Amino acid sequence: MAYHAERPGEGSLIDGGPTANCSESGPTLADPGLALAWRNRRILSMRLGWPAGAVEVCEQVERECPDGYPNYSLGGSRERPDVGYYALPWKPERLGQRPVFGIDADALMTAIRTQERKLRRGGAPCRCR
Repeated sequence: MAYHAERPGEGSLIDGGPTANCSESGPTLADPGLALAWRNRRILSMRLGWPAGAVEVCEQVERECPDGYPNYSLGGSRERPDVGYYALPWKPERLGQRPVFGIDADALMTAIRTQERKLRRGGAPCRCR
């Protein structure tokens, strides 16, 4: 069975598994799209106690560079020791790729663009604006 999203926040189950024409009318669980990712980030931000405006910064960065997936961190972990914004590409180039860091939106965008210039993308250009 595939989950078919009719509109944000609503949906229906489609019997018979994924179909070829399912994606024509909306995202499926296999390809949820940006709307689901943004909704999940908002839920995560509430549960983790992100400061006001952190989600909006992540969304702004993602609009500017759709190849990256930014998130906020309260810091203190081995993987994300500093308080601020981290981003990984939607499709990391290699397993274990480290996220880039920025204290604010501008710093994170600079870090993403710097990383994108270093990635081997098979000739595909970075979509950062």
